[in-house]
Amino acid sequence: MTTVSEMKNNIAAQLRGMARVDIGRVEMIAAGTDLKYLAHEEIARRRVMSRGQFIQSLTDAELAAVEAGRVDLAEIACQVCTEF
Repeated sequence: MTTVSEMKNNIAAQLRGMARVDIGRVEMIAAGTDLKYLAHEEIARRRVMSRGQFIQSLTDAELAAVEAGRVDLAEIACQVCTEF
């Protein structure tokens, strides 16, 4: 697991790299008052993307069964989670 200190160092390294190319972008981030909100929105977007990527891996027949309610994908996922 990554510690908060490691995360801060990684983020600072990314910002330094960005600053070498465009300091204005880093200044815009530094002035940001909505960064927590943006982080929240990005987490939500990534969750949707992950679910969407899995849905794309299903066959047409499996998708049809999920759409029709004959297969409860969330229920199956919960069952699998209990196995780990």
